Amino acid sequence: MSVKISKDYKDKKEKLKVLAKSAYDFLTLVEQSKNDGFWIGTSKNVHLYYDDAFYCYIILGIGSLELSPNYNKRIEIGTKDKSKRLFLRPIRDLIIKYNGLNNWATIEGMSNIKLTGKVPFEFYQELLELITKVHE
Repeated sequence: MSVKISKDYKDKKEKLKVLAKSAYDFLTLVEQSKNDGFWIGTSKNVHLYYDDAFYCYIILGIGSLELSPNYNKRIEIGTKDKSKRLFLRPIRDLIIKYNGLNNWATIEGMSNIKLTGKVPFEFYQELLELITKVHE
């Protein structure tokens, strides 16, 4: 799949560089991981895909990311929505592993997860590993 990166997304991502460096690095890693099966679709925010499946909608905030299993409007043609494999228990367990619940991560509503700028980069790396595991 080809990665289409919009100017609005680039601008929002650039603002994370100072207030949420690990989030900025995570998004950069995903952009560069297309050979590993990960790819994104952007407008202002990000649809995160692995191979032929949608896993997460990422909303870029000021110094934060919000992860949601609900895509914005539509997902790419030819993909399947497999976000329920990631949300909520597997991703919550990963947050707990890194002592993030109510520290740098909060669960909003029934499924959205808000991540502050204090998320360790290792969490994001393991999140990608988790996606590959739940994909199988």
